[in-house]
Amino acid sequence: MASENDAPKPDLVEAVSESNTTQESNYKTPPVLNTEGQIPPSMADTNKAYQEKEHRLNGKRFWVEVLTLCAVVFYGWVAYRQWGEMEKSTLASKKSADAAKVGADQAKRAADIAEATQKSVDESSRLEQRAWVGPTDGRLSEPFTPQSKTQVSIVFMNSGKTPALSFSVRTLIELMPQGEKPKIDVPLKPKSSTDPAVLVLHPGAITINNSNPLTMNETQLNTMKDGSNILYIHGVYSYEDIFRRKWGGTYCMYISPDLKEIRFCSFGNTTHY
Repeated sequence: MASENDAPKPDLVEAVSESNTTQESNYKTPPVLNTEGQIPPSMADTNKAYQEKEHRLNGKRFWVEVLTLCAVVFYGWVAYRQWGEMEKSTLASKKSADAAKVGADQAKRAADIAEATQKSVDESSRLEQRAWVGPTDGRLSEPFTPQSKTQVSIVFMNSGKTPALSFSVRTLIELMPQGEKPKIDVPLKPKSSTDPAVLVLHPGAITINNSNPLTMNETQLNTMKDGSNILYIHGVYSYEDIFRRKWGGTYCMYISPDLKEIRFCSFGNTTHY
């Protein structure tokens, strides 16, 4: 029979072994470091890498510059074409404007010529149809003597084809020394002058401008006979034609030394236009 001392005993070796296993699990094996990755690259490798990178960048820059140059050239070509078209358009516009100006100038010259021609025709027609009035003769009612009361008459005639309107005349009679001439353009109105007459003078008609009767003494008559004094009859006249244009003139006459007739002066007979 087995005794109490024969009871089974625990397996101590096995327990110790298990305990050692537990402790070993708490101490893990440290990681193995790769020492080769921590060695820096050599200077040659770094320089080579930098050069390769720079080469790639230079290549990119080159193509960018090429593309930029192409774009600039293309833009320049487009701008040149546009400038050429604009130049053509400007030239065409200038030619058109010049042609229009030439045409306008020619049209204006033609219009001016036509207007001048028409004015010339109208003027010629008016001159042909207008009234023409002027003094034609001077008359004495009787020769001058110390006892006479002689009246001086100046005859005006319209030799034109149409009436003279608003005809007016003023006569001045002056006794002046030989060598002096009356002021034809500035006739005055002394007592011996006639008052102006205003009338319509038809074609071919005459009007006689009569002075007041003149009385001269023997001394005055003797100076007229010997030429030391001259008796002048002068004045102005005016009228309008049917075209309402104003005309007129001056006239000058004198008594002959024999005291029997009236003659025209060599001066003072003018027509004003």
